[in-house]
Amino acid sequence: MSSSLEYNLKGEKILVSLLNNDRFTITKNGKIKKLTVDFNEKNPVAADTYIGITKVLYHESTRTGKILFIHYQSNDNRIDDDFYATVNSAGTVRFDFTQIAESIKPVLKEKYQTLLLKIYKSYFTQCIKEELKRNPGMLYQCGWFSDESSKAFKAVNYRNDDNFKTAPLKIESLMFNGLLSTRLFTETSMEEYCQRTDHMRSLFSLLLSDGNALMMFTYCIHAILWEYQHGYYKFENDEIPNTETALFSLCIYGDDIAQVKVLANLLVNVFDIPKGKWASISKSIHISASSINENHFFKLESLKDVPVLVTCKNDCFYKSSSIIKKFHTQREKGNFHVFPVYLSQKPISADEIVNCCTDTITLDRKDSDKLYSIHNELRYLLHHFICYLTEISNCKAYSDTTPYHYIKTRTGTLIEELKKSNEEENVDKWLDYRLPEFLMIASLDCFCHYLESTPLHEYCDKLVSVFIEYLNKKDNSNNSLELLPEIDYLKLFFCFLQETSRKEKNHGWVFNGNEPYGDKEECYYLSASDGYNKFISYLKGQKIPVISRQMFLTMLKSKNVLKMPKSGTSNSMKRKGIYVYVIKKQSCPES
Repeated sequence: MSSSLEYNLKGEKILVSLLNNDRFTITKNGKIKKLTVDFNEKNPVAADTYIGITKVLYHESTRTGKILFIHYQSNDNRIDDDFYATVNSAGTVRFDFTQIAESIKPVLKEKYQTLLLKIYKSYFTQCIKEELKRNPGMLYQCGWFSDESSKAFKAVNYRNDDNFKTAPLKIESLMFNGLLSTRLFTETSMEEYCQRTDHMRSLFSLLLSDGNALMMFTYCIHAILWEYQHGYYKFENDEIPNTETALFSLCIYGDDIAQVKVLANLLVNVFDIPKGKWASISKSIHISASSINENHFFKLESLKDVPVLVTCKNDCFYKSSSIIKKFHTQREKGNFHVFPVYLSQKPISADEIVNCCTDTITLDRKDSDKLYSIHNELRYLLHHFICYLTEISNCKAYSDTTPYHYIKTRTGTLIEELKKSNEEENVDKWLDYRLPEFLMIASLDCFCHYLESTPLHEYCDKLVSVFIEYLNKKDNSNNSLELLPEIDYLKLFFCFLQETSRKEKNHGWVFNGNEPYGDKEECYYLSASDGYNKFISYLKGQKIPVISRQMFLTMLKSKNVLKMPKSGTSNSMKRKGIYVYVIKKQSCPES
């Protein structure tokens, strides 16, 4: 097959195979001929040209399924047309072939029309299915998708750039309020951004000021992380017998509904916000239960791994509200992969809903500059976090698998830690009625694991403390647990150095001595090539969660433990013929 259509043709093997099955072949000049049984007889022309699909693109979601735009053309360009196909939740492809048949009949010889039309109908169906299998992200506008070696978040760091007929709402321009294409996101490093914003002081001051604000932000982090960690489907864990509330929702409530909406926009909304109208909820994506349109509601099927705000005319939701049941049903079926946030003046009393109150949060809503600062910092931070998650998931390009493994397994390892520091029976009871909050703790812990590798590591302990203090206030003293016991990795590191450096057999990779220059201070010397991995083995031997190399080095530098060269960017120096990390003994926590 050699033609101008060849470069754009989709499903070439399918088309050729279907034609061959009925003894048709495509000639070099693009005609379709019928192969005769008699080799002495000339093969008759069955069609003046062959036809193929050139584009399969997402168009929109409706109640009946997702709509795809299909473009097809003939090799000689006599036919250039398109149609729409519907894909339902079971993956069945449907389209009206009548109009398609009428458009392609003129190039088919009458004798072979019936058979070739049957072949083309089968080709169109199989080709669309193949494209969906090859590109599962086609049916979604945002969310996590995997290839052979890594994950990427569609609309943030993976797009369908060739989609000339994309969905009307143009998801990429709505994500992060249209900042995805700006220089702020594409050219500003985390270090530069932290310097500009005093380490994102506006955002973190708000998060640390009230546990309710932190809970809202954590739900947003949880939405981004859930499918990355577990997949969206039914959550199962042997340590958690009752997982019915795993797909929980958030309710942000307060007497002042304007305050509720402003905080929702600031801390949970990853899409567009009407310019300067912080108390307005845009309906381009978000939902109003009072004026809900079925097609608009089911368009949410095309979104994944993001919060969606839900409002209503009287600003009050109840457990019996139909929209809550509707969302829960679609999520349980696996049709919706979004995370609902109900905005209300009253809390919602339901096991699968976590309530956050805005009444105690201090926020000057008239200070528009401060509001912009908070939201800009949130957008940049979430964007950087998503890019980090993508980077560590790439097992081919990112050699240190520790961060990815930590985040993927954190739910399970956190339960193990809880049972070490609490009675197992109490943990089981607590998880039975606080599973949503536990899952949010796990998400916040993973986020802090990421922060440890950034200039924002100073906030990690504070965030966890505020969250746990807030959560324990919700429980009476008899039911509260000791959550996330703090691990002193620096103390463990010095114990590791003291134990291993005493053994002569280890002196090829760890030893102690005095610096050859200056004050000749006492130091430990740890191999830059092997030392980190030895420390990780030590932690694993004691059944302690491991930390990434980046977090390890950040800890040593932030605590002024690691002696750095006077010039250059290297973390190591040459001693006794090998490159080592030079660790100051006087910095030992016990000394």
